[in-house]
Amino acid sequence: MPDTISATRDSMLVCANGHVITDRLRARPDLRRARCDRCGAPTLDRCRTCGHELPGATSVPGYETVGSYPAPLACSGC
Repeated sequence: MPDTISATRDSMLVCANGHVITDRLRARPDLRRARCDRCGAPTLDRCRTCGHELPGATSVPGYETVGSYPAPLACSGC
C-alpha cells in the first residue's frame, strides 16, 4: 500500500497594485503588512468582492517550497 502525501495550500498577501508580499501567509504571519513596501498600496489576502482567500504556495511535509506564485489575475471564487 503506497504512502499518501498530504499537501496543504497556504494563503497569499498582495497589494492592491498586484505586488506579491508573500504566498506563505499562514506559515509566515510575521510577513503580514498593512501596506506594500514597494508602492504603499493597502494589502489584502481575500477577494474584495466575495471574500474568497487568495491561494498561495502549496506545501508538502518533508519538501521545501521553491519559487513563488504570481498574484492572481482574477478571483477563483467569484
